[in-house]
Amino acid sequence: MARKTIPLPDQARLQRLFDYDPKTGELVWKPRDPAEFTLGSSYPPERAANCWNAKNAGKRAFTSIDPQGYHFGAIDKINYKAARLIWKMQTGQDPDTIDHLNGIRTDNRWVNLRNGSSLDNQRNLSLAKNNTSGRVGVRQNRWGSWRAEIQVLTRRICLGSFATFEEACAARAAAEKHYGFKSGHGKPRVDGSVNRD
Repeated sequence: MARKTIPLPDQARLQRLFDYDPKTGELVWKPRDPAEFTLGSSYPPERAANCWNAKNAGKRAFTSIDPQGYHFGAIDKINYKAARLIWKMQTGQDPDTIDHLNGIRTDNRWVNLRNGSSLDNQRNLSLAKNNTSGRVGVRQNRWGSWRAEIQVLTRRICLGSFATFEEACAARAAAEKHYGFKSGHGKPRVDGSVNRD
């Protein structure tokens, strides 16, 4: 079942609301026009705009981090992930799935963002925190040999049992290359953390 995504505001509105620095990945609130405050405010639009601008304009936006580790924030009381807004601001297109190439979910620099499918994202996951061997898809059997496997879509493929850890890792690496996994898949993140999923 496809994951339901919230439609994003249009590109022009996002560019009115934020400044984005592609080198740092930061979003900054721009001053808002009184026209942004015509609905739902108990104050006159000019006063609401002045209050909002005094509190927020020029400050970093979307600095909260959700349980999955992504920056997020709200526009009109609707929460959005920062990376998705950035993609829409830069390209005018709603992204499918944003992949952070280096595995750091808070790194929204433009060179680190890629629009892909859920499959692409799965092929770029970092090492899970419950991994005991230090290599994704490789585990030791009770009798001492090493087993290698890989999951492609919903199918788990056994790559065999091997006498050494190194042989099992080599089989897993060859399978990753064959199935198009990214070079960072299964590796600790650059910041030293591991995948929380």
